[in-house]
Amino acid sequence: MNNKKNRQTKSKLSYSLRPYLWCVALLCFFPSFIYANTVIKTNTDNWVVDGGDDTRTVGFVAGDFPANAVIGDITFSVRFKKSSGTCFPHGDNGTNAYNREIGFALAAPGQAQRDVVLAESGQYVGGTIGAVVAVNFVDSAPTIVTNIEPPVDGTYKPRDAFSAWKGENPVGNWVFRSIDTAAADPLCIEEFSVRVTTTGFTVTPGNMNLNEGGAGSSGTFGVTLDTQPTSNVVLSVASNDTSAVTVSPATLTFTPSNWNTPQVVTASAVQDDDLVDENITLTFSVNDSVSDDDFDQLADQAISVSVNDNDTAGYTISTATSTVLENGGTDTA
Repeated sequence: MNNKKNRQTKSKLSYSLRPYLWCVALLCFFPSFIYANTVIKTNTDNWVVDGGDDTRTVGFVAGDFPANAVIGDITFSVRFKKSSGTCFPHGDNGTNAYNREIGFALAAPGQAQRDVVLAESGQYVGGTIGAVVAVNFVDSAPTIVTNIEPPVDGTYKPRDAFSAWKGENPVGNWVFRSIDTAAADPLCIEEFSVRVTTTGFTVTPGNMNLNEGGAGSSGTFGVTLDTQPTSNVVLSVASNDTSAVTVSPATLTFTPSNWNTPQVVTASAVQDDDLVDENITLTFSVNDSVSDDDFDQLADQAISVSVNDNDTAGYTISTATSTVLENGGTDTA
């Protein structure tokens, strides 16, 4: 049984510096801005792979991310070394430790048959026994791991792009597979981290009560994007019954500069003559045709609005004056 020790860093416009300290100064290709809703999970099992492969996991739970958030960007980091004997502590020094033996792959939750190969087996050559190598994998890096001799710290593009997972649910276990094909000079994994930045939008509050007519007949929602887009994102807002509740405005446009500034949508109850309390659904959805592609796969968000009717059941009697004639004529009203 794996004795996992997971560390988590969760941030709103903040992040853990530790994985980035593995980068060589000019070899890191992370964005110049810091996303919100970034979560990093780290496994520090310290395990050995020798003549086969091994899998270890880190897990994300629903509470790590905003509701309805989906995968936006991924960074994977790993620290490893080669040993001529035991891994912890490592064996004595030597040369050509890697000898085209090792490889790495990652699987997202529910995607066990869709491994992303990080570094193909056989691409690390030479190297020194006991020297720790720290590597980041990110889609924006310029090159994949190819004939790296000797293995050095750096940031590389995974052989298979992480972008295949954009728009999917990040919650669940992420499985890291480490490979060492030869039964000599074991591969020692010190730790690995998965950094997930989600894409989404947030509507606050999550539901609303309105009164028909008078005080409390309207209310407002605040809407923000959870992450900074690279181009505009347009949200549409619609009521499923405009005879009961109307909304204004019907569209919201977020830009890379105002993405985290709340935009206001006003919901208003419509005065009617019936006696029914209405339950209305407002739907917030991404207009795919004019929005940043990274937001296209976001699910619609349905918000419930309850309307308390102000009409009451009853009837009215109108008073009238009647005149009776002495000659037995007909009354008039």
